[in-house]
Amino acid sequence: MIALHPDDWTSVIGADLPEFLGAGGALVRFIVGDSAADIGHARRALVDLADSSRLHFFDVDGSRTRLQYPNDILRSIAEQIDFRQVMTSFLHQAVIDEGYEVPPGSQQFSMQSIAAMNDVVPRNIREIINARIRSGIMRDRRLVRDVRYALWAIAGDVLNGRLVGDEGGVPERWLRSQITSVRELRDFGIVQKVTRYNARGLIRSILTWLPTSGWNGSIVFVNALQVAHAKNLRDGKVYYTRAALSDVYEVMREFIDETDDMSGVLLVFAMPRDFLSIDPRGRGMGIYQALQFRVSSFPETTMPNPLSNMVLLSNSGQRRVFSA
Repeated sequence: MIALHPDDWTSVIGADLPEFLGAGGALVRFIVGDSAADIGHARRALVDLADSSRLHFFDVDGSRTRLQYPNDILRSIAEQIDFRQVMTSFLHQAVIDEGYEVPPGSQQFSMQSIAAMNDVVPRNIREIINARIRSGIMRDRRLVRDVRYALWAIAGDVLNGRLVGDEGGVPERWLRSQITSVRELRDFGIVQKVTRYNARGLIRSILTWLPTSGWNGSIVFVNALQVAHAKNLRDGKVYYTRAALSDVYEVMREFIDETDDMSGVLLVFAMPRDFLSIDPRGRGMGIYQALQFRVSSFPETTMPNPLSNMVLLSNSGQRRVFSA
């Protein structure tokens, strides 16, 4: 593969990304680095893009998160979300969409303050909010049932000013796999524990819902460089056996196949150079052909393609100018 400079890749991928994600689009991309520095360069560029484009940015570190378990990936993402703050933005956005003003810079939702600012009775604001909760949460069939009920519970807490501890309420702790008792969930209408089998649906639902709070979407950056280590270094980091590695590649393949079911997200898997190996005895994509067939593309003849499913990045790569 012909190497791209990380800045050239991010400039092309980011050109229309906010509009694409804001319109409900979704992408899964693989970046392969000549070194960890190349991956770090691309990550920093994506962070800058997220900051400038109202995109959530989520880090999933494969040295601390077991990538063969979608529920661990969900936990990593959920731990980076302040659900109360995002819900406050969701409720404020509902009011703004109806032509009302909200207190600038407010971190809490106050129906009385908004009503007083707009010279209306609080009941008018509550009707707007209740309608948005119904349409933007409870009737949004893109969200799996349990996520709808979890968000409904969080909305009720924010709307009524109920305080929770630093760890959050039951719905947030459920998404972080901190609650394993179904009995504790029943009061919130949640009927399933988080498992490796339902976690992808929960991830898709959360990432689909986030743009409704006034953002354009999300970038999820999964650093999978750790899969390159063939031996357990006993350094406290996640070690991937060949069996675990095959499961990791299966999870990646499943995310690719579910791209049409995702909304408002760029999912980036950052891979080591060894990932390019098609040797079934190695640790590259060759050990799981279903993934290899999905990420491999025709070799470039004179120029790399920054829009392909997989690109090779190098800080020493030739700088190129791509134009429409």
